[in-house]
This record gives sequence, C-alpha cells and structure tokens, in this order.
Amino acid sequence: MSKLYKNLFIILFLPLLIFAEDIQTPTTPVKLLIKESQQTTTLKAEQTNTKEVSQSIEEQIDSQTKLLEEIINNINNESYLTTLPEKNYYDNEINFLTNRINANNLQGNSLAVKRDEIKLEFLKEKATYETTLKNIIIGKQEFKNKKYFEELLDTNIKFIQTFNLDEYKSLYDSELKNVNTNKVSSDLVDNYIELYNQKHTQLFVLQYLYSNIQKFRASNFFIDEFNLKYFMNKID
Repeated sequence: MSKLYKNLFIILFLPLLIFAEDIQTPTTPVKLLIKESQQTTTLKAEQTNTKEVSQSIEEQIDSQTKLLEEIINNINNESYLTTLPEKNYYDNEINFLTNRINANNLQGNSLAVKRDEIKLEFLKEKATYETTLKNIIIGKQEFKNKKYFEELLDTNIKFIQTFNLDEYKSLYDSELKNVNTNKVSSDLVDNYIELYNQKHTQLFVLQYLYSNIQKFRASNFFIDEFNLKYFMNKID
C-alpha cells in the first residue's frame, strides 16, 4: 500500500470506523395506539375502545431496535429499490379520495370528508416516506455528501409534521362511541389510528437516520476504499 493511499485511508475512513462504534440504540419507546374489540355477555355486540400498546418498555425498545436494524439493512442491501412500489402506485387512490372529498364537501357530509382527509394524508406520507428511503439508496450509489442526506431526511420530517393530526383528536374521541353503528365513524377511527401510528413510527425512523447518517453512508465509503486501493496500486 502506498504512503499516499495510507494517508487517504486515515483521512477518509478511520473517522467513520470510530463514529460507527458510537451509534446509540433507542431508549424511548414509540407511542402507538391499538383498537380493541370485546364481546359483551349482555348485549352480544362489539365494544370498541383504544389504548396505547401494552407491551413492556423493554419489549417495545427491542421491537423498535429490530425495526431500525431491518431498515438500515434494507438500505444497505438496496432492496427498497425493488420491494417498494413506485410513487405513482398511490396516485389512483389519492385522486379518488380527493374527488370524493370534493363531492362530500358539496353535499355537506362533513364526517365523510374528515374520514377521507385522514386517509389521504396517510397515503401521502406513506408515498413520501418510501420515496425518501429509495432516494437514500440512490444517493449512496451516487456518493452524495452528508448534507444531501440531511436535507433529504429533514424535508420528509417537516412534511410529516406539517399535517396536524391533533386537530382531528376531538372528532376521533367523539366517534369512538359510534363505531358499531356507523360505518363512516368506524372508518374514521381506523384511519386515525393508522395515521397516528404511521406518523410516530416514520418520525422515529427518519430522526434516527438523520442522527446516524454514517450508519448507512459508511458502507459506501468502505466499498469505495477498496476501489481506491485498487486505483492506487495501479499508479504505484
């Protein structure tokens, strides 16, 4: 190995190895909602309510750590480029919901409008999140700098935070009692829980990736290190 190559290796790659050892695993569980259904012995009907997931803190942390490991692995092995659908996969459903919202607005069906607004945001956030994961891989392939990944992740984080689900909380709470008698109410509750859980999970993942960019960028540098070694040997 030439002296020049050794110096380049120390400058470019040794800090990455040191940094990789310092990555912290999550210590705070992601707060999620579940929908529970119970059969009452007197009314023989479903009584539905919601509560936070009742796993132990250790179980929740273990689950979310495995989730992060899976996402990092799928980024590094580039599987998201083939396993995740294209963004236009969601376009038909988004267009359908947009048209239905407009129609229900004209007819004064406010509850149906809120139901579809929540579902529409769910699809938009899902499509944007999956596109971000694929763009991370493409950025790795193109050897983008750290700032590129920071801006990419920050843009997705801000997009998720733009839609304020809290504005639908009181409506969600009021419709819980109607889920067994009103299909629109039941769908609204389901959509709220889906979006709530997706928001919290995606923000957790994106913020972790933002704080640990070298966790997925480093693999590219290690690959590049071997290419650089080959190149330097050629010019010795």
